[in-house]
Amino acid sequence: MSVPGIVGLCAFFVAAISTALANFYANAMIDEINRRRESDDQISSTWFTPAKTLSIYREYRRTYPSGRLNVYSLVAMAVSAIALVVSFLSLRSLIR
Repeated sequence: MSVPGIVGLCAFFVAAISTALANFYANAMIDEINRRRESDDQISSTWFTPAKTLSIYREYRRTYPSGRLNVYSLVAMAVSAIALVVSFLSLRSLIR
């Protein structure tokens, strides 16, 4: 296998791992928020939509101003996006 192929596959695996980490941190934020809420007012940890994700981040920052989970999740999402672009560009060069 060529160097761009190896780089593309490694970048894809980095993207997969960082996406899983971002999801883990998002679920940890939901757990932290739900600890302070009543049982009938808790946030579900399934079916993420953009609006729900924004409300989770807002609520977490409001409830835990010194918390770092939101930063970790955003960094993991950024790493995932960059790794996907690198993977696409590397694997695209193999097709040409």
